This record gives sequence, C-alpha cells and structure tokens, in this order.
Amino acid sequence: MFMHEAHYDIELDTIIRDLAKLNNLRVKLKNLVSELIRLKDKGPILPQEEEDTPKIEELSLDEDENTKKKDEPSFGVKITDQNLLTTVNNVIEECNRVLSHERADKKDSTTEKELTDCIMNVKGVVTMAYPMGLPQSDPLTFIFSDEFRVVSLNY
Repeated sequence: MFMHEAHYDIELDTIIRDLAKLNNLRVKLKNLVSELIRLKDKGPILPQEEEDTPKIEELSLDEDENTKKKDEPSFGVKITDQNLLTTVNNVIEECNRVLSHERADKKDSTTEKELTDCIMNVKGVVTMAYPMGLPQSDPLTFIFSDEFRVVSLNY
C-alpha cells in the first residue's frame, strides 16, 4: 500500500500509468532489498559450475560427500568490512522506510524519484561491496538488468 498524489485535471489514463510504474518500482525495490539482505548475510550465489569446486572451509576428513546438501546454492565471499556493512544496513533501512505502509497512514506520498534513488543506492552499495561485479547467477544481477519485469494482470 502506498499513497500517490495527482492533480484533479490529470487524465485518469495518465494516473493509472503512473500508479503502475510506481507499483513496479516498489516491487523491484522490495526484491532488491530482500536480495541485498541475503547478499549481506551469505554472499553472492555462485554459478552452477563453481559449486562443485572444493572450498577451503568445506575440506574436512570426517565429512561424508553424501551428507552435503546438493539442492542448496553455493555462496561466495560475504561482506566483511564493518564500514561497508554499516552502509549496507543504512541503505536497507532507508529502502524499508520508503516502502513502509506507515507512510500511507501518515498521508506521505511515494514518488518515483524516491524509489529510483533507493534503487540507485542499492546498486551503488553492491558496486562498493563487489567492485568486480556479481556473478551472472546472482539474483541481484537479474533484478538490475532490463530483463526483470513485473507483470500484473490485476489493476
């Protein structure tokens, strides 16, 4: 739920298009926030071909190969820099503030600029954390791409 302000002389078709655009941006931002939290906690999802390569923490003499979970994705290096983690947490808080339902209760409207700024902040913090980029297998890469589309049949 969000609030949108429009002038009374704007055509209804324009308002509907604006609302659809805002809703799509909100859905994209919600997905970005949930994936950013996953990235912060676990690291990027590695490609399928890299999952089979042994990692140092996985090497153990008492570990049986059959006990390893094959259906869970393999994760890369987590964010360890405390300043960067603080920045990531601040971006997550700001995005959650923009997406919160309390804003509509307070009659505070959500603008396209706010949502776009939050998306750009998420993109910026991911670039700061992983300057060489995320693997193509990571969901954040897909969400940032132009291929990510929100399809809604209900108005």
